[in-house]
Amino acid sequence: MDLSELIILYSLVLMLPATMVLFGLIFMYRPPKSINWTYGYRTRGSTGSQEAWDFAHAHFGRLWTYLGAAMLPASIAATVLMQGTNIWTAVLILLIIQTAIMMAPIMLTERALKNRIDDQLNL
Repeated sequence: MDLSELIILYSLVLMLPATMVLFGLIFMYRPPKSINWTYGYRTRGSTGSQEAWDFAHAHFGRLWTYLGAAMLPASIAATVLMQGTNIWTAVLILLIIQTAIMMAPIMLTERALKNRIDDQLNL
């Protein structure tokens, strides 16, 4: 494998984790100030109130930051370990796994929003 292929390979493998860390930090420390439909973590639950919006961004940002940071070295290690196999098939499988991990915080954040709302109603 030549250098240009290695650059493309590692760029593909590190793109999702790096994006997760970047946007996770943005959502934690510089989230959108008000509910909008152009930028931010926008779901029915998160746009229900300003409090839900703020909570969802902090929660989702924290999950994305931690998962993305964990995926960076894991993705590099997996790519190194896959040398000698059909590397492009292995990268495709790794990207599918990364995408699933990237989507998991949506379900976790929605569950946390629902639990928070339920707790507030039971007070």
